[in-house]
Amino acid sequence: MGKRMGKTPEIVQILRDEEDQGKLFCKKSDQIKKEHISPGQNILNNENVNTFLNHFGDGLIILNDSGEILEINHALYEMVGYSDKNEFFNNITSVAELIPKEEHKRLIKGLKDTFQKGFDTNQFHAFKKDKSQIVVDIHAKRYIDSSGKLASIVIVRDVTEKKKAENKLKERIKELTCLQKIDNTFKEKTSINDICQDIIEFIIQGMQFPEITEPYIELYDKHYSSKTYSNDLVHKLESKIIVDGGIQGYLTVYYRENKPFILPEEQNLVDTIADHIGLWIEQKESKRKLKQSEKKYRFIFEKSPIGISTADKKGRIIDIDQSGAAITGHSREELIGKSYKDLNFIDRKTMLKILKDFPKILKGKTLGPMELKITDLNGNNHILEVQITPLRENGKFTGTQVTMLDVTERKKAERDLRNSEKKYHTLFDTMAQGVVYQDAGGEIISANPAAQRILGLSLDQMQGRTSLDPRWKAVDKNKNELPGEKHPAMISLKTGKTVDNFIQGIFNPKKNDYVWIIVNSSPQFKKGADKPYQVYSTFLDITKQMKAEELFRTLVEQSTVGVYIHDPVNNKILYANPLVRSVLGFSNDEIDKVDFFKYLHPDDVKLIKNRIQKNLSGEKVDPSVEVRIFPPDSKMRWIRLYSTFIDYQGKKAALASIIDITDSKEADDKVKKYLDKLEKYRDTTVGRELRVVELKKEINKLCREQGIPIKYKDTENALKNDRLEMEVNS
Repeated sequence: MGKRMGKTPEIVQILRDEEDQGKLFCKKSDQIKKEHISPGQNILNNENVNTFLNHFGDGLIILNDSGEILEINHALYEMVGYSDKNEFFNNITSVAELIPKEEHKRLIKGLKDTFQKGFDTNQFHAFKKDKSQIVVDIHAKRYIDSSGKLASIVIVRDVTEKKKAENKLKERIKELTCLQKIDNTFKEKTSINDICQDIIEFIIQGMQFPEITEPYIELYDKHYSSKTYSNDLVHKLESKIIVDGGIQGYLTVYYRENKPFILPEEQNLVDTIADHIGLWIEQKESKRKLKQSEKKYRFIFEKSPIGISTADKKGRIIDIDQSGAAITGHSREELIGKSYKDLNFIDRKTMLKILKDFPKILKGKTLGPMELKITDLNGNNHILEVQITPLRENGKFTGTQVTMLDVTERKKAERDLRNSEKKYHTLFDTMAQGVVYQDAGGEIISANPAAQRILGLSLDQMQGRTSLDPRWKAVDKNKNELPGEKHPAMISLKTGKTVDNFIQGIFNPKKNDYVWIIVNSSPQFKKGADKPYQVYSTFLDITKQMKAEELFRTLVEQSTVGVYIHDPVNNKILYANPLVRSVLGFSNDEIDKVDFFKYLHPDDVKLIKNRIQKNLSGEKVDPSVEVRIFPPDSKMRWIRLYSTFIDYQGKKAALASIIDITDSKEADDKVKKYLDKLEKYRDTTVGRELRVVELKKEINKLCREQGIPIKYKDTENALKNDRLEMEVNS
């Protein structure tokens, strides 16, 4: 305790009376037996009194009439977070520092009034040492101490939790009132527009701060809001309005100020109202559909493709729809009133089985669905799927309802489907193309025999493998390593798109060599899904073609004849073998930039373009032509060009080969010169045969060197005769 004063049994009695009544406040004066003690009585050392005060459940302050604090118990120190030795509490003014300034005046006045008329219970806010705030009830009573001086007992109770509970109760009452009003609206109103307008009004009253509440409803592209609502509000609670499992709108409650919502209670309120809106719409729609259903019931009964008949407990037909009668070939009038067991279109064996099971129907059990074979009035056989349901009224068996569906065509379709599946499996097992199925994770789940043969693995060895398995040793068409995620099947699984004509190499462990395959992969989707659940790949073994292509490429690359492919429309060299690149003087990296026409003699450019135009228009053109070219840093050369048009990568292109005929051309020029010279000698020199012979010999010699026929055979014959004569003479 703080400062000492005379403690009297009357203080204890006052406080005990407070505890005995379960209250600390608003006690009538007659409940306090004594307000002062006899003069001179001193119980300062009364340990029982000290113990009682320090263990008193609420905070306790004893003041003298000067406002000086005489005693403070432990409960008050603990309530505000101070130790009992703290000297902060010297007088009533220092105690008032724990109270917000706006409440100081009321507290000081109340405590002063205590010495004249007492101080009834008043509620204040108080700050603890850690600056947190609590709510306290303060009640004071005056008494006269042992020295005859007037004093006051101030009792302080922490009612923070009680206050929270009261506020929470008030909010819950507001929410319940709001929900009750909205519930009445749902019962009384029939228009969704009227209901939404009422909800806007009532939900404001149910919120903690109605003065700043702005509700907003968005429903089926319509909008409802309070009069002061604006689009710039952001501080909100929101709930979806769900109708039949789909989001049809939103109920949103905004605060114009950044004040806290009571969570989760206010969110629950918004959710509940949104749920009620959705349920009301569903119920209204259900009622509307029910009315429609009732109107259509008879129509459906009459026009349903499913035959429906009802019979009394003796098996006599009471009613049957048109579909049911049509199945039998009889009219409704012919069947109504007849007993099932008397109908001759049901075979006897089936009828006996139904009659055997009839006790089960009497006990409330439904028979079927089961198959029933009948022969109609016209002799046609039908297979029916039949279900017999007992009818009861007030717990008593009154008859049966029989539904019958003609499944003759369905059974035929099922039989055809089984045959089709058998054919499919036969095709799957015998087709030359490999087929592999992989699940969504890329694991192989199935492979046909062709796939097993091409890949060199059994189905057991493949199942469970993915494209990421390094044992495939996959390579692309350029023989570069092909990562698993770039395999066609994995691309299809990732993108959901097909991959066509993908060429890759796979290591075949049985052959200990690579096989080349061309692959097409297609993803498969379940209904409504946006990601494939599996992918299937078909592939063809093109190893022989790849090896042949490689051989052809080698032959072309190493050929002594120049070979190139030219795009005449865009004037691009698409391919050129090393000889062409060497003659024209460009590298393989520069091939995209080569202008073919710039190498031609200007007089030959027009000739080549004219030939190209005729080829593209379908005219026949001599495949061979001689043109002049100008290789970089070299003299003009003659080439013989052979060309034909082909389809290359989806467009027309010229496949051409070139032969350098420069030396042949130069030899032809020399022969011509000698011929000209010979003619000159023949015209100007008569009788000079020997010179002519020599010239002819020279010409024949040049012809042999160029591999062309000799021009003067008579000279050769003369030469042979001269040699023969020389041999004879020798």
